Amino acid sequence: MAGSLPITHDQLVNHLAEQGFITNLTIQEHLEETEYVKGATMRQWVATELRQEHDALERRLVESVRDLFNRTSAMADSFDARVEAATVQLSSRQDTVTSDIKSRDDQLRQHIDATSIARN
Repeated sequence: MAGSLPITHDQLVNHLAEQGFITNLTIQEHLEETEYVKGATMRQWVATELRQEHDALERRLVESVRDLFNRTSAMADSFDARVEAATVQLSSRQDTVTSDIKSRDDQLRQHIDATSIARN
C-alpha cells in the first residue's frame, strides 16, 4: 500500500489488483505504517505536553511583565527623586540670582542718586 495519503491512482489500482478490496484493517494498517496522528493521541498531547508548554510560557510572560513593571517603577521613583532634587537646586539658584540682581539694582540706584546729587 502507499506510504502516504492520499494514494495515487496507480497505487490504488495495484492494491486492488493484489487484494481485490480495501478493508478497514487495510486503512488502519496504512495509518499505523505511516504513523498518522490519531485523534486520541492528539487529545492526549494537547492535554499534557502542549498544556505544560503553554503554562510554562505563560509563567515566563507573567514573570517578565512583573519584572518590567518593577524596573519601570524603580526608574520612575528614581526619576521623581532626581527631578525633585533638580527643582530644589534650580529654585535655590534662582533665589540667589534674584537676590544678586536686587542687590545690584540697589547699588545702581544709590550710585545714580549719588551722581545726581553731585551734579547739582
